[in-house]
Amino acid sequence: MTRAALTKVLWDTKGNRRLPSNAQLGRAIDACARGDVWEVCEHNAFGPVYLLPTREWIRALAKYIDTLGVRTVLEVAAGDGFLSRCLAAARPKLRVIATDDASWEKPQARMSARERRELVGRDVRGLALGGNVQRLSAQRAVRRYAPDLVLVSWAPPGKLVEQVLRGPCKYVLDFSTEGNECGSGPLLWRRAIDFVEGPVEKLAWCRLDERSDEPRRTRVTLYEGAATTRKKKR
Repeated sequence: MTRAALTKVLWDTKGNRRLPSNAQLGRAIDACARGDVWEVCEHNAFGPVYLLPTREWIRALAKYIDTLGVRTVLEVAAGDGFLSRCLAAARPKLRVIATDDASWEKPQARMSARERRELVGRDVRGLALGGNVQRLSAQRAVRRYAPDLVLVSWAPPGKLVEQVLRGPCKYVLDFSTEGNECGSGPLLWRRAIDFVEGPVEKLAWCRLDERSDEPRRTRVTLYEGAATTRKKKR
């Protein structure tokens, strides 16, 4: 029953993502056994989820973005586009664009060789793109829109964040985790201009968080994009 209750907090009966309050999500997660949050996020009827936004977190994110003075926000590797939709609703005057190259639409594409072996026979879903998400690679999207800010949430393994930093954008805001779950780490962090340690990080929930009274696993990092770097060199 606890997994079912968490599922109801995250999706409605038609599979549309919900935006719960921090208290609603915390109660549902605290009622789960260890490992249940990851299972619900990975093996549900609608598709995998990684970052779990709440109303309070979206408000904190919008306020932080306000401080950057940006007008155009591009989310790359946006998946179902839920984060972009929530941000656009919170800040209607922002131009918010969501893109994804759709490489994880097939389940096998986002699974490791070990996972493909161990999950034979299980119903594993691919990552379907949301209706607001353009089918476009991250690099092409940054070149096309030259946004003020790029959002990267749970980047796939690899160098996506580094590639985006080379494009014509002012800033890149990266939501990653401790460990090797996302495509960023200490080597990339050396280029950070801000480790965002306030409410945007403290209020963030992700599939690795299992208790409301434990430190959250999300790490938020702000980088300067190539547009800012080139301007400073002039």
